[in-house]
Amino acid sequence: MRPRAQATPRSAVSDQASVVAALAAASRWTAERHVEEQAFVETEAGRIFTTAFRPRGPARAAGFLLCHSFAWEQAELYALELLFARTAAVAGFPVLSFQATGYGDAGGDFADVTLETMVRDAVAAAALLASWEEVQNLVPVGARLGASVAAMMASRVGASGIALWNPSLEPGRYLDGLLKVKSMAGMMDGAGGARLGALKAELLAGGTVDLIGHPLTAACYREAHASDPLAAAPVPARALLVAVNPAARRQVDRASERLSDAGATVRVEDAEGEGRSAFGLGMPLSGHLATNRTLFEDIARRTIAWAEESW
Repeated sequence: MRPRAQATPRSAVSDQASVVAALAAASRWTAERHVEEQAFVETEAGRIFTTAFRPRGPARAAGFLLCHSFAWEQAELYALELLFARTAAVAGFPVLSFQATGYGDAGGDFADVTLETMVRDAVAAAALLASWEEVQNLVPVGARLGASVAAMMASRVGASGIALWNPSLEPGRYLDGLLKVKSMAGMMDGAGGARLGALKAELLAGGTVDLIGHPLTAACYREAHASDPLAAAPVPARALLVAVNPAARRQVDRASERLSDAGATVRVEDAEGEGRSAFGLGMPLSGHLATNRTLFEDIARRTIAWAEESW
């Protein structure tokens, strides 16, 4: 858990300024065909941390905004997002990834994170991406709960398309899955973990549950159970849904039907590569999430091919 911000002594202000300047000087990395640049961005609600991936040559008309998942999955899925961002930038697509408040290098405390705060920060990041001269179409991308974030913010920013990887579009059910992992982890390590029903009861009574280093609050839990990421209108004109874990195919088909009924042109694909069945089971930092490069490359290839046909 990230500690809450405290007042900065006046004597430390100049030192902090020099550190920020040094970080800014080292934040830009140039490759043969793309440029990466990291920056802190102040929003009305706090500070987010962004990484821009921009082509060095001619740019395509669409820009991808990567919306990360929840709790430990934000770190677990970073390898996939980084591979996609670099591959897309080389293909000519500008990409922006960000860490919402409460995560990683952003400001804030995870105890204050809810689905709505993640969507709020995604909207702020989208405004930055839309300010790039080469970006004419915004395309949010998200895996697991990041797909819910992408879907919820898409209607708020007038996104032209959306790409969802192994989407968890029932946020309440998603959090129940993480609680189940918490319960099982406690039992497996001999710590006598609480049963799933007891964890839910604690949240519904207004308590907080430690999700293996990430405090899940009652406010976050209740909000998730009341959320329907596909309910907001208008939906993007185009949507790509990639089922990575075969177990997610049923939810992908339901999402496809709802988006189609709302007027979107939807493409559904199944990813290929070793590690599919282990992708997105909610397991914490222990190698259970898929880290197979071939699988990640397949997801990226499918998404970029869809975007090349669309914009």
